[in-house]
Amino acid sequence: MPDAGDWGSDHGDGDRNDPGAGPTKGNEHAQHDRRRRTPRLGALVFGVAVAAMVTLPAAGVGAVSEGSISPTTLSASGQKFEVTYSGRTTRDQGDSLVVEECIADDRKPGFDPASDCSSLSRQFYFGVPESGTVTYGGQPANPTAPFVGTDPENGAWSVCGPEAGAGNHDRGYLRLSESPDDLTSDFFVPFTCAAAGAQEAARSGGSGAAGVAVAGGVGVVVLTCVYAMVRTRKKSPSSVAHRPHQSRTTTKKSSSPITHHNQEGEPSPMKRISKAVTAGVAALSLFSLASPAGAVSPPNTGFDDLPDVVVGGGSDTTYLISGDLTLLYNRSPGCPLVTSTSDPNKGKCQPAAQPGAGPWEDWDHDAFVEAAPTGSSAGVQALLPAGPQYNPTIDYARSSRGPSGTELASLTFWGYAQDAIAVYSFGTRPTGNFSGADLYGIYNCTITDWSQIPGYTGPAGPIFPYGINPASGTYASFRDYLRTAGGNPTFDPNAQPCVRKVAGADGLNGTADDVYAFENDLKIQLDDKGPDNVANTADDDDNNKLTWSSASILGFPYLRQSGKPWQIAGVAPDPGTTFAQTYPINRTVNHVTRNTDADCRAPGTAGTCDPGPDVQGADTGKGGAVREFTRFLCKTTNTQHLIDPVSGSGYKSLINGIISRNGFTQVPIALRTSGSACRVQT
Repeated sequence: MPDAGDWGSDHGDGDRNDPGAGPTKGNEHAQHDRRRRTPRLGALVFGVAVAAMVTLPAAGVGAVSEGSISPTTLSASGQKFEVTYSGRTTRDQGDSLVVEECIADDRKPGFDPASDCSSLSRQFYFGVPESGTVTYGGQPANPTAPFVGTDPENGAWSVCGPEAGAGNHDRGYLRLSESPDDLTSDFFVPFTCAAAGAQEAARSGGSGAAGVAVAGGVGVVVLTCVYAMVRTRKKSPSSVAHRPHQSRTTTKKSSSPITHHNQEGEPSPMKRISKAVTAGVAALSLFSLASPAGAVSPPNTGFDDLPDVVVGGGSDTTYLISGDLTLLYNRSPGCPLVTSTSDPNKGKCQPAAQPGAGPWEDWDHDAFVEAAPTGSSAGVQALLPAGPQYNPTIDYARSSRGPSGTELASLTFWGYAQDAIAVYSFGTRPTGNFSGADLYGIYNCTITDWSQIPGYTGPAGPIFPYGINPASGTYASFRDYLRTAGGNPTFDPNAQPCVRKVAGADGLNGTADDVYAFENDLKIQLDDKGPDNVANTADDDDNNKLTWSSASILGFPYLRQSGKPWQIAGVAPDPGTTFAQTYPINRTVNHVTRNTDADCRAPGTAGTCDPGPDVQGADTGKGGAVREFTRFLCKTTNTQHLIDPVSGSGYKSLINGIISRNGFTQVPIALRTSGSACRVQT
């Protein structure tokens, strides 16, 4: 069963009320604060990115120091139980606690939450105190199902319940942490599972019936989980040697280090690059365009034995995840390179290089880089034959929306992850439930006070709805939802008189310089001083502000700030409801290519994708490089990939881990194109 993913964790941290913590209402408005904190990828020479890092000691980070559960004997069929914890917030992480199921703890060499823990079971608790008790009940979207996940070695697995074709585990761990990839301060509570009734008899009937009791001809899982508390060990250098740990600083109240981990526990390379994209383009433009004599490139591919610099641009929502995915591809194995300093072919494949039978990853050592985000539509339109170009020129696009109009005539959308759009209020305002009609009424300015929301028991007050960047896919997806909810196919939420912009470069509201907020960074709306341009007055009360954003930021406390998501039509945005498509504002995020570069059918043909589907398209140059990265992204299993020489894991597992860690889920099975991990629209 596929691992649906989680809301990720960027560990960005800060306090907007601290004068040293960055832009506040009294300071200059910073539309691109996130971009300043996350430098662009670039300065790539032969595909290698170099950046300076500051390594800080791990002491002082937050920890969940103790935990226990009640009752100690629990049913795995969805019974709720209480988790008591303490010592959570030495480091401010937005007052969050994460509880999830695992099949191992951190004593396992190479322990990785992305594969050893079930993100389907993961639950976030925001605004909790340093010590306390929360209620936990397994999978949010399907509380009666066993806990499940994926493992590079074992494939699909389940805890306390059988899963068709999966490894069934009769013991596991409840993991408590401040964020899903916090590997230095988590706490594990072990448990064992004992089936009620005829479990042993069922197991004796064969491995496929493990844990199933049959009643009235229907297979019923009736399992009991017995938990026991264990104390966290202080992690010595030897106990975390399999998780290299580096840190960098960000502006915040505490001096604690903030870390960004990739799937091996290392800091994500995307967070370490500080040169401009154009520098990387210039560096590799020095190469000769001739392939070394004798070099053989893999057949029926886009490889040509020459390294290209390939640039993507567009979406802000997928800026970080796309950077992580392309960096994983950049460092994957390729041809042996000419390395002699005096050889004019250095950096190209060695003349005697033979590709063998495959599979191949980045054979040519093409270098993929991400241009700064300006919005999904800006990236998509730049790929159209007569579209306005991006700066720098891009070769593929990031898009958090699907195809529009006639775009599929020349483009292919490769949907590789699923996302939800959440609606956020701020401050101390209690959350509630919006219907589609409620949201349409707020954004057409007929519902102007919180007291007008049916069934809402929070305090009354004026609603301050904000618009967002109209070039973004997040804007287009929410706009389309409102159009359907209101039965108005031309409705534009940004165009309504009550919908707010934020101050532009001049720092003042109410001028021609005003702009719609850049999506997915809620500090922008919180920093807004309102129409009177005076901070902390009634017209900029955070408790009355409302906006929408990608739900992926729920795992990024610095971006989320005090923002809290509301239920829509009675459903909360979380990984389970996104993967199950029960949350109403649900979308697929896309890697977009020109049809001539990468398509799921042979060039010049029409109709549905070819069986497989194989990735067709360009056989040389940047177009060929785009084709092969697309193939890498949409393969379905580890056996179709090589093994990553850094982690020893299959690349499909690592891709899934990146999707999960960045706050998205895998594409639901029902949406995937047959034979592909992607939802292909062409």
